[in-house]
Amino acid sequence: MKYYSTEKINYVNAVELIDVSFAYDSNPVLNHLHLIVPNRQRIGIIGPNGAGKSTLLTLLNGVLRTEDEIKICNYIINRKNKKIIKSLVGLVFQNPDDQLFSPTLLDDVMFGPLNMGIPPQQAKQRSREVLRTIGLEGFEHRSSIHLSFGERKLAAIATVLSMTPEIIALDEPTSNLDALHRRKIIKWLQNQEKTVLITSHDLDMIYETCHRVIILYKGQVVADGQVSDILTNGALLEQYDLERPLAFQQTRHINQNS
Repeated sequence: MKYYSTEKINYVNAVELIDVSFAYDSNPVLNHLHLIVPNRQRIGIIGPNGAGKSTLLTLLNGVLRTEDEIKICNYIINRKNKKIIKSLVGLVFQNPDDQLFSPTLLDDVMFGPLNMGIPPQQAKQRSREVLRTIGLEGFEHRSSIHLSFGERKLAAIATVLSMTPEIIALDEPTSNLDALHRRKIIKWLQNQEKTVLITSHDLDMIYETCHRVIILYKGQVVADGQVSDILTNGALLEQYDLERPLAFQQTRHINQNS
């Protein structure tokens, strides 16, 4: 089995979508979408339910396919490049149980590297390091069914990190989390130097972790800009059924009563 190393890949843009559309049966989800994500940028993708956010992420990893051209680190997503695309884009699903199925957590985290052709001892060492980085050291031999929901979220992220992807795509990473595990994921995101795409309704988390925000609405990018410009614009957010982060709502309340 061939091991795809990304060490020698040279690229400026991690993600390029030009005029990309996608439909489930005859129901359009993405409509002539244009999106460029430079290398090492953390971008928040926000929008109401049904805007196409999760569909966008699954297209980047090749889980879903479109005939329109999508480039990942200069590689076009197609059948020929299927394996290298999966090694380049680590996709973390909203439900961690979709990614945890092995007898132990170490087995789960090793699964990806082993399927990439990495030797077992190297895969085990890498997986242990990832578990330590994500805050799950000592959990190697536990079953995921004995972990809390927050711990399973971290474990799902670990299964992706062990494959050392160039791009990390996370679908609602802080949904249904308690304060402790939400804060752990925010801290981890703040320290990431890779390209990261996050879909979320947690706009406070987006504000704390991202460089840039796009609003996706009915499958199109309707706003794109710096985090502070987008998330402080109450009128813009309200137009697309969103609310300003709580931090800005509280600031506004304090100013009105001072």
